[in-house]
Amino acid sequence: GEVLQIPGAMRIRFGRNSPPIFEQSEAGQSVYFVESGFVKLLRRVPDGLDTLTGLAGPGDLFGEEVLFGISKRIATAAPMLPGSAICIPVVEFRAWINRINGAWPELLAG
Repeated sequence: GEVLQIPGAMRIRFGRNSPPIFEQSEAGQSVYFVESGFVKLLRRVPDGLDTLTGLAGPGDLFGEEVLFGISKRIATAAPMLPGSAICIPVVEFRAWINRINGAWPELLAG
């Protein structure tokens, strides 16, 4: 519930056959927090196949590469099981973490 109070945060719902939440190589400006369901993270490799690089379930964050200054998505996020996630603009997420933790670790200060 507290995550939804972050300015700009919005809930997205997805089903098993929903389109990807985001695609590899597209510009990213948000992080996602899984409320329910599962999201698979797939990376397209040079031979054209998709490889599973991770799973995000309830309580997990994904799309976090944007926190490290990576502007393009490194994987495709595709719903695996029906559920919902909260989409949070990266600028607002950083400000929220700063408020609750006092300061970003140097690694994320970028």
